[in-house]
Amino acid sequence: MINVIVTCPEPIFIKSIDSKEHKHTGKYLAKIIRDTMDKFGRQKFFFIVTDSASSNRNAWKRITDEMSHVYAHGCVCHILNLLIGDIKKLPVVKNVVEEAQTVVNTVLNHQYTRAKLNQSGNRSLKRTVTTRWLSLETSLRSLIQNKDDLKKLAIDDEVKKEYLESDESKMSEVFTVFQKIKQHLVTLPNTNVFSTYKDELLQIYQNRREIAIHQIHLVAHVLDPRNNRKLLSQKENDVVVAFFAEKGTVWTGHCSDTLMENLGHFNKRTGPFSSRHTWTYVDNGMNMAPSTWWDMYFYSQPLADIVIRVLTAPPSSASCERSFSVQKNIHTLLRNRLLNEKVDKMLYIKINTLILDQKKSAEPQQLSTTDSEEFSEEVEEVEEVAEIEDFEIPNDEEEEDYDDSTEEDDSQPSAENSEPALSFIKSNHELSQSNNDFFDDLIEYVPVEDTAEQDLKTD
Repeated sequence: MINVIVTCPEPIFIKSIDSKEHKHTGKYLAKIIRDTMDKFGRQKFFFIVTDSASSNRNAWKRITDEMSHVYAHGCVCHILNLLIGDIKKLPVVKNVVEEAQTVVNTVLNHQYTRAKLNQSGNRSLKRTVTTRWLSLETSLRSLIQNKDDLKKLAIDDEVKKEYLESDESKMSEVFTVFQKIKQHLVTLPNTNVFSTYKDELLQIYQNRREIAIHQIHLVAHVLDPRNNRKLLSQKENDVVVAFFAEKGTVWTGHCSDTLMENLGHFNKRTGPFSSRHTWTYVDNGMNMAPSTWWDMYFYSQPLADIVIRVLTAPPSSASCERSFSVQKNIHTLLRNRLLNEKVDKMLYIKINTLILDQKKSAEPQQLSTTDSEEFSEEVEEVEEVAEIEDFEIPNDEEEEDYDDSTEEDDSQPSAENSEPALSFIKSNHELSQSNNDFFDDLIEYVPVEDTAEQDLKTD
């Protein structure tokens, strides 16, 4: 399955695609991206974020060669996860990790020890998950925190919010995160167990940084008023200048000289950026998003269009990963006869309804995938409103004859069948004016089949 998310800047679920016999080649992935952009207008899209697999990089090249205003980059969370994977291969780390995983698995895989540990309630042990960002750090930290509790056989649940996975994470934070990692490695004390591997660790860091840090991350760092541009090397500054020469005119309509002059005033806090109270607010530690600061004080400046697009772009594809978690709660073992078209519509309503609730309350929330009671109620309401019929689960006598692969649906999804789902969304939520027409376009889109997508149609 391939899930498509569009951010504006909230992550809006668009559709889920069953690739069937199609190989995930660069050409195929580029077609999916191109078809999605064409539905809403190519001129409204400026960034593509995926993981850094070779087929995805091939798709980036195909799209950016065709659309000069589009910029593609890899998911920073995925690259940080690979960085940790490289460090895990060091002998001193590998031994510790294997012993830690043995302890965690021994405790959690046996009913008696798990039950005894759950009695007193304090913190829980965490397993490592291959695709979960920073899960190794979470697992090791849970062991340290539960050292005394493990002796007493008592643990409970505690959830850790992980950095850069949030929908509120900013592109301008990526460069800063990698700088902090480097500073930590450089300043390792000689007494630290990793000090003997310092050179090797720095080389691992540098290899992953070259993959993670793109031109757009450097531009975002420069345009964030909270950051220090002096942290960039001369070569990196030249990369920033090249961006304004290549993309600046396409994005804003201003010539590169005008943009560079405006950027110079911004860096020196002179000219139109000389207002003292705006920078006092920044220096005292502003608590608003950098894009909001620009939109509040300098929305009329030539750089404003670039700033709003760059500083609201997502640094990772974590929202897409979360959509797969929600999908698992919909397409469960007990509901395994749901067809992909119906799952797609239910997933569309589930995820986007939560986004609309967040906009209405203006309070950031994390996408919940564990509240089973609330989720069940929402699914029942969605099925009633969207007129999605339930399927009977075969009983024990019918179980032998049941073959999920032979299930066929004679009914074809249509725009008429999708209207109740659309009505459900639009009648219960108010759309924020700050996202203008693009957000409305995304919400008004309900996945339906058309002639151009027959090769992607699910059975």
